[in-house]
Amino acid sequence: MKVAVVGKFLPPQGSTSGRMGGVEEVVKKSAECLAQVHQVIILVSSETSKGSTEQMGKCELHRLPTQAIISSQPINFSLARALKRINPDVIHFHAPNFWAALCIQVFCPTVPVIVTHHADVHGRPLLRDILRPIYRRLARRAVKVIVLSLKNATSSRDLPRNVEAVAIPHGLDPARYETTEIVLKEAEALRRSLGETDFVISFVGRLVRYKGLDVLIAAIARVPGAHLLIAGNGPLLEILRGKAVKCGVQNRVHFLGRVSEQEKLVVLAASDVFALPSTEVTEAFGIAQVEAQFCGLPVVASNLPTGVTDVTLDNVTGLLVIPGDAADLAEKLMKIRAHHDMRARFARAGRERAHANFTRAVSDAALLKVFAALNVSGMLH
Repeated sequence: MKVAVVGKFLPPQGSTSGRMGGVEEVVKKSAECLAQVHQVIILVSSETSKGSTEQMGKCELHRLPTQAIISSQPINFSLARALKRINPDVIHFHAPNFWAALCIQVFCPTVPVIVTHHADVHGRPLLRDILRPIYRRLARRAVKVIVLSLKNATSSRDLPRNVEAVAIPHGLDPARYETTEIVLKEAEALRRSLGETDFVISFVGRLVRYKGLDVLIAAIARVPGAHLLIAGNGPLLEILRGKAVKCGVQNRVHFLGRVSEQEKLVVLAASDVFALPSTEVTEAFGIAQVEAQFCGLPVVASNLPTGVTDVTLDNVTGLLVIPGDAADLAEKLMKIRAHHDMRARFARAGRERAHANFTRAVSDAALLKVFAALNVSGMLH
């Protein structure tokens, strides 16, 4: 079966581009999964007006020239032509991507579509309201809509009601999170560099609005002596630095920038708890929570009506807090700080749950099952 995987962006191999967020990671992994048994062609946007073609494992990857990027939405005039040329048996479409949704609707009206809905579009109300109907028509037409959690389907404003949804959470390779002696030594050195402290909190992710890092920094001001490690880059870096100064915690909040995979393990190994203080439903899952759980950390996360609370179970694998409430976040961090037995219990339960539910093997098997059902149902050309 020939599968066209349509996404927004994928950075070049080995690139440190900030584009490699959770969505891009899923596009890449899902394509690699499908390529085990299908012919896979990936169509994404180049970050320039020049296109390119390359081989990514068993997948053929096309970066299409981008004529414009409007409110994070890439515009490619060549996408429709590429879809027609490929003539796929099925399209795996990663949303949100309004331009691609329009192209698929207009130029591939009879090709079966499977949609992976990563998150609703937040903000940009004029653009969203104009383009949302296009995406809803595509979602209604889809053979199946994949979501990270069924909570995301029921709470979504972008998806139409009563879509045929199936939950396939992010899956990670547990072997990537095994702690080596080198990681432990570097973690000890990082911890010593912070000075005298009994409590280190970590965050890994992009420095963007919906992550709620301003709330986390305000909470740190209420947790005496605690240090916060922030690994990641993003447009809010200088604003967050200013927030730390304003709260008087600039010496306890450490901006580490974008980190490598090993450096991320060092940050997590040096920590006592992981925080995910996101404030908006744009945070549909929070894959960093799973990484923290594989590394044996309890998690304090926002109680959002999304898949975030499928990962962190309140009083089981961590604690949930009121989104945007710095006082509540500080209180829950202090609670974990004070109760070592609770911390150990959450860490143990989180690791067990991650191994049972959020591995690459589990997610790959579920995705392949969705595509195998197309043959069984006779929906292909």
